Amino acid sequence: MLVALVEFEMLEITNAIELEKTINAKTSYADMWKTKGNRHRLFITLTLGIFSQWSGGGVVSALILCAPYRSHIISDWSLRLSASPM
Repeated sequence: MLVALVEFEMLEITNAIELEKTINAKTSYADMWKTKGNRHRLFITLTLGIFSQWSGGGVVSALILCAPYRSHIISDWSLRLSASPM
């Protein structure tokens, strides 16, 4: 039973790799500019990436790490240095 499952998984992996090779031979990054729909998808992808970086998630996580220091919960300098964000 286990051997048949492993053989099935290997067959799926091999087929997926072959499919990717044939698709990659036919397409390029220039295809993103060829149609209006692809340009629209590219615009959405880029703006989502930019806006997710601007959303402030990193700022909030940095402030959460700094909060115990400012409220003097961690007063030992060695603990402060070992827990500080890089």
